[in-house]
Amino acid sequence: ENIVTRYKVDPNRPIITQVSRFDPWKDPLGVIDMYRIVKKEIKDVQLVLIASMANDDPEGWEYYEKTARHAGEDYDIHLLSNLNGVGNLEVNVFQRASDVIIQKSLREGFGLVITEALWKGKPVVAANVGGIPLQVDNRRTGFLVG
Repeated sequence: ENIVTRYKVDPNRPIITQVSRFDPWKDPLGVIDMYRIVKKEIKDVQLVLIASMANDDPEGWEYYEKTARHAGEDYDIHLLSNLNGVGNLEVNVFQRASDVIIQKSLREGFGLVITEALWKGKPVVAANVGGIPLQVDNRRTGFLVG
């Protein structure tokens, strides 16, 4: 069984992925809004949001629940975490299977996820904040937005 299909994601359809915590600074709600705009043009696109969840992080849980409510009944939005078996291997597989990697942080120093995506040859769409413009060559290795 393919790791991507194990999580009900179709590897033959376009995949947008963001790997980050479920918190306001990483703006998963904004990522979902962006995905909905893209979906109007690319009907079969899928969104994968991957996070590491800690049992002792009540704010993270609250924001996860808020994100899940915002996703609603859209079965093409996949919220994945270590709690359903997503670890480093799965993150790597999803990054490689993705058509684009998103990093919609509202503030960011050095984005490790951005470096991983670029190293894997994936285009990045990222917020034009903090250290991100030092990593993404706008319109060459990705796009800076906002």
